[in-house]
Amino acid sequence: VLGDLVAAYRLSGQDRVLQLAPLSTDTSLEQIFVSLLSGAALVLPPPGQPDRLLDSLRLMITGGDRADPADCAAARRARPGAQLINAYGLTETAITSVLHEVTDDPGASVPAGRPLGHAQVLVLGRNLGPVPDGTIGEIYVGGRGVALGYLGAPDLTAERFLPNPYSTGPGARMYRTGDLGRWGPGGRLEVLGRIDRQVKVRGYRVDPAEIEHVLAAGPGVADAAVTVREL
Repeated sequence: VLGDLVAAYRLSGQDRVLQLAPLSTDTSLEQIFVSLLSGAALVLPPPGQPDRLLDSLRLMITGGDRADPADCAAARRARPGAQLINAYGLTETAITSVLHEVTDDPGASVPAGRPLGHAQVLVLGRNLGPVPDGTIGEIYVGGRGVALGYLGAPDLTAERFLPNPYSTGPGARMYRTGDLGRWGPGGRLEVLGRIDRQVKVRGYRVDPAEIEHVLAAGPGVADAAVTVREL
């Protein structure tokens, strides 16, 4: 799994990887272990001096939510010689499963890209049948990176980690992401949103329904509604 990322990012012992993700997040594991596997140096950003490391920047990676085309265009203008990659993946599937290199004007949307070698990415309908290219379905991820399940949560594990009918491997499973997507031009995956109310806030999953449930249990609260808005 990590070898696929080392190859995609073209990392070597001459590179330095900026450790931006907090150690409490899954992304930090990818930054740490991909650096160790490739022989690259892992660098903590100097306090108050983040720009000191940007002069030799050759690779930028965005992920955790749908990429904003305007942000991608601005990043390419700011560092025209740097490689820009949009990454898609989940904690339950060893983080990054799909990559897309942004090489020109992204236009109206930025695709998630094509699956890495370790990942089997499927867009399925209600009966777990594959949908035609260009048709919206739910994204499922199989392959070597799929986790065994959620610790101490057998019901949630059974709901999300399903037997994989599209793999011949014994005991193969696929993870139900809850993300809506479709296969776009060139066989690139496009991520379009959620089938439920779950949202991403600064890259973190937040379920408004869970917050509403806690708020509604408070004294004197008849009902509660939670929404996300820009400040």
